[in-house]
Amino acid sequence: MPRKASQSLLLLAAYLLTAGLLACTPWFILPQCLLLALPPFALLIGLTWTTARPEYAATTETRTDPIEDLDPPARKILWLNGWWEFRLPADQRWRRCHVPHSWNTIRGLEYYEGQGYYRRLFKIEEGWSLGRVALHFRGCNYRTVVSIDGREAGRHEGGYTPFSIDITDRVSPGRRCELEVMVDNRLSRDSVPNVVGWRNEGGILRETWIETTRAIHITDATAVCEPDLKGRAAVKLTARIENPEWTPRDYHIEVFSPQGALVHEHKAENWGMQQLEHDFEINFVSLWSPQNPALYTCRITMLGEEEDQFVIRFGVRSIGFRENRILLNGEPLALRAISRFADHYATGMVETLAAIKEDLRRVRDAGFNCVRLGPVPAHPKILEQCDRLGLLALEELPAWYGMSFDLADPELAGLQDKILEVRTDNLFG
Repeated sequence: MPRKASQSLLLLAAYLLTAGLLACTPWFILPQCLLLALPPFALLIGLTWTTARPEYAATTETRTDPIEDLDPPARKILWLNGWWEFRLPADQRWRRCHVPHSWNTIRGLEYYEGQGYYRRLFKIEEGWSLGRVALHFRGCNYRTVVSIDGREAGRHEGGYTPFSIDITDRVSPGRRCELEVMVDNRLSRDSVPNVVGWRNEGGILRETWIETTRAIHITDATAVCEPDLKGRAAVKLTARIENPEWTPRDYHIEVFSPQGALVHEHKAENWGMQQLEHDFEINFVSLWSPQNPALYTCRITMLGEEEDQFVIRFGVRSIGFRENRILLNGEPLALRAISRFADHYATGMVETLAAIKEDLRRVRDAGFNCVRLGPVPAHPKILEQCDRLGLLALEELPAWYGMSFDLADPELAGLQDKILEVRTDNLFG
């Protein structure tokens, strides 16, 4: 039996015994004794369940299935998922865990809020680096401090939002480095959200990896489409480029239809700015809908000896409103929606590709055409699968009733902008 449950049963027995002994006196009857003894014992039982007492020995460590879906042709990836070591501040020794990891899946830490520490070793092999080396996290909750060999390398605030840290100057080829990550899931008045109606899980909840790129590389791209509903669509493509010296480079843009045919290409020569914008039209466009989840592919290639490449997939669709009706591609759409919350009995808030595919396939097969994804930023794989299966996605802001913010606080405004940027990138990237 779990230790907290056994302690609670002992306290309950002590409560009944105390009430019985008081009832033996001439001054009280049993109901009065039960009421008198209830507050202190209720407090003790509550403390038993809220105090963090991890039962590592009783825990069968769950091995998660990380979503390692990146394979860029002009870059190199070193995944850091798998076995790490974990401890709480009060622990005397480290214990193994499998990252991605929620510490609230450990018996005794179901509702723990505080700090947790993770560490592991990694090594950059000789000749592996292409120039720049970055450490990426898809999401921790809530505040994160990253250290390499005992020195802080960067920090991040925001639950489930991705972040990257440049570690080029912190690593050397052929040398083992110790990576330590401190995560703190406690919320405050200035955090977004600052009140939750769901279990506020802590840990490295999504995948982490090291990526090496050229000094000049494409960091992100988005495509915003405006179909005229007559067979053509205007597309605004925006690519963000890491190019601190504004060095002129040539870029080749290719767009492929859902069937794989080349429908547009463009070459931008001697481009030295850090943002590349290109407007073009697609003729005989195949509109995305739940019945026809057609996706176009855009490939942006930086030409030259130090080549780089970035690929996105997007659907062409229009969403509007008329007379209190939702319109998809100009036609009325009846939303048949269902809520999906990423909380698994064994892995907590850690997503697996198998669970995502199975859940969304069942949603589609049950006749739904829309998924409400909950108040935390969705894993990018969920949105990708929604696009592929023909499911509309409703993403929410991380808000809950009773929240109070100082909207004039510049730090809070910056955090809100970051969350909105992540949601926008998920929708248009």
